[in-house]
Amino acid sequence: MFVLDCSMTMEWAFRDETTPGTMDALELAAGEACVAPVVWPLEVCNAVLTAQRRGRFTSDDVPRFSALVGGLRVSVEEGGLQHTLDDVLPLAMQLALSSSDAAYLERVCARRRRQRRSTPVWPAPGATPHEPMSVRSLAGIVNTAVYKTCRI
Repeated sequence: MFVLDCSMTMEWAFRDETTPGTMDALELAAGEACVAPVVWPLEVCNAVLTAQRRGRFTSDDVPRFSALVGGLRVSVEEGGLQHTLDDVLPLAMQLALSSSDAAYLERVCARRRRQRRSTPVWPAPGATPHEPMSVRSLAGIVNTAVYKTCRI
């Protein structure tokens, strides 16, 4: 499972922005479930509107792109105002991120916390113990422009 963001999603729409990494991410997204914060659908919608206004999308491109994205198994995780103020805003302030980037980062952090809770304290003999990433390392991943998908 991985966290999907708008930048990666929109790179699939434009051939001049597609890279081997973005195509790998699309292949992963087509084959497994993804998660995204509540801002993701609005950001994608706004990016499609902007692309159409700028002539990068024709009226025929919109339904094709919508079918592509609509065919993915994306779980949009809701938050609410209190969650945003308690969890997203501090990350944004601490790491100098936009609120949108902090929302993606918060989803990654939440998934990692759940993953750590479900990881056995004593790994099987020969197994490598799970090493959590720091919030700052995760912020670097979220801010990476080339490959903005965080594997969980």
